[in-house]
Amino acid sequence: MKSKILTITLMIFTCSFFSCGKDDPIDSFTVKDAKIFGQYTLKTSSVVPIPNTTKADVVFDVTSITKELGTLKASINVVFDFSNSVSEPATAFYTNELGEKIATNWKSTFNNTDKKLSIEDIIFSGTGKFQKIKGQVNFTIDFDNFTNGSGTMGWIVSY
Repeated sequence: MKSKILTITLMIFTCSFFSCGKDDPIDSFTVKDAKIFGQYTLKTSSVVPIPNTTKADVVFDVTSITKELGTLKASINVVFDFSNSVSEPATAFYTNELGEKIATNWKSTFNNTDKKLSIEDIIFSGTGKFQKIKGQVNFTIDFDNFTNGSGTMGWIVSY
């Protein structure tokens, strides 16, 4: 009987110093609401017109380089409506050198006057070290003739 009491006491004592899983905060992030800046390049790799519309299937090849997140690459397929210069929402999967992914809902708007592409990326999931990631990326880049663009971008993330 004394050994059972001692065992239970020892378990309670141990759990008071080490989490047994129950008290772990759900939002325990390594980085919380960090503002991360870096370089963003975007290249249009294909534009395929959709017959009888002002739309096209467009593939953007993207590279984002930041100190904190590393180099992230994505190939983003969107339907872009050239009559009102906006893309339909699409899913983007940014992948780092280790194969860890950040998944976002991606939307863009092109300004024909100043040749700038505005992008809104809302992060909804991730893998590896990004499995708890939350946040967004909103930025505008110079986009020459809808073919190539680059600029400084900022992520606001928790992971």
